[in-house]
Amino acid sequence: MNALEDPPETTTTTPGPITNLVSGILDDAKLLAQQQLAMFKSEIREDFQTSIRASQLGGASIVFMTTGILALVTAAVYLLHEQLHLSMGGS
Repeated sequence: MNALEDPPETTTTTPGPITNLVSGILDDAKLLAQQQLAMFKSEIREDFQTSIRASQLGGASIVFMTTGILALVTAAVYLLHEQLHLSMGGS
C-alpha cells in the first residue's frame, strides 16, 4: 500500500448495537409520551364529568333550598296571623 493512496472505504449497512439501543430508547420515550397524553386526556374528561355532576347537584340543592325557605316564610305568615291576629297582608 502506498502512503499516497486513499484508505479503502468501509461502509456498514447493518446498524450497530449503539444505534439499536438509541432507537429502542427513543421508541420507548415516544410510547411513554403517547401513554401520558392518553392518561391526561382521560383524567381531564373524568374531572369534567365530575364537575358537571357537582354543578347539577348544586343547582338542585339551590332549588330545594329556595322552595324550603319560601315554605318557611309562608308558615311564618300563617303563624303570625293565627297567634297575633294580624291580617294576612300585615303579617
